[in-house]
Amino acid sequence: MQVQNSLIQSILNLRSSSLRDVLKSNDEQKIKEQYRTLNIALVIIANTYTGANFGTKLNEIDKNIIKSCADFILEFHSGLNMKEIEQAFKIAASGKFDINIETYFGKFNVNILGKVLKAYQRLRSKIIVQIEEAEKKEQQKLKQEQDKEKIEKLNAETRSYVIDQYKQIQESGNIPDNIPAYWAKILVEQGIIDFNQRNKNLIYDEAKSNVKKMLSKKLAAPKTKTIDKINIRRQLKLLYDEKSNIDLDAMFLNEYSKLIVLKSLE
Repeated sequence: MQVQNSLIQSILNLRSSSLRDVLKSNDEQKIKEQYRTLNIALVIIANTYTGANFGTKLNEIDKNIIKSCADFILEFHSGLNMKEIEQAFKIAASGKFDINIETYFGKFNVNILGKVLKAYQRLRSKIIVQIEEAEKKEQQKLKQEQDKEKIEKLNAETRSYVIDQYKQIQESGNIPDNIPAYWAKILVEQGIIDFNQRNKNLIYDEAKSNVKKMLSKKLAAPKTKTIDKINIRRQLKLLYDEKSNIDLDAMFLNEYSKLIVLKSLE
């Protein structure tokens, strides 16, 4: 069954307190008053929506029917409230549930009540799930937007810091031994560093040469573990064969990024 927006809204508007809330209160006076009100409401609902013919004064049989219905609701559907029970029959009467709620010779019973409330509970649960999923998506979207704003703010602060530090180094002429590799991307993107392609190629070749020297030095170091030496030999072989892998590419890029900044400061 396709759920209309107006129906969704009406069900959500009615979803507040429930019959169970009063039962949990252990307030005998409130519980008795709720039970009395529920009995009256069931008579009105049955007469209004099912063609039942309960009179203004109930005989013993009718009293027992209504009492059984009230007990049934409190045992199996106490999560609803009285407005929702009426809403359930209103929806059923409109034909949105595949249920015949017309009474047999005007006799209302627990069977009719159970079918209607069961159908309503299914619809209600479906709507709640839809709303919760929509709310979850909205919260995720909001979090993504907030995270994006935080990242953009952090990036802006980082860019400002890097540019400021770079300019200070330019003015002082005191070039530090270790330039962070991430500076290169920021300074190139901001147009502060601008090498032509030929110079970029030369710097990249120098970066590869530096990586090769660094690996060779590490291989010869006494403290290098055997397993690390095996890996270094593999990497050096790739280098001499003019080949590469992910690890080597990362080392090349790191060294190239540092050299880009250093060369621009010469």
